[in-house]
Amino acid sequence: MNFRRVQDLLSDYHDGLLPPRDAAALAAHLRACPACTRLRAALATIEARVYATGGWQPAPPPDLGRRAVDRWPAEGLSGWAPRGWRSASLAWHCWPC
Repeated sequence: MNFRRVQDLLSDYHDGLLPPRDAAALAAHLRACPACTRLRAALATIEARVYATGGWQPAPPPDLGRRAVDRWPAEGLSGWAPRGWRSASLAWHCWPC
């Protein structure tokens, strides 16, 4: 495994997203390669500093929009729309095919 390949895989390795075979190969490489071990440590330091500043926020769940729309009726917001959206929505629904 070379340095370029380690760079490509390291983030996914850290996040536990690599297939087991790739993760094992990268772990073995990290045990034997001081340069790649230093890279991993440097990335961990950067991550810790980002967390410490509060600048990092997790990505929203992929289904967040759908879940919000699903909750509107439960919260009494089913008829609510920003000004101008209702007429635009009606125009879209009435658009001829």
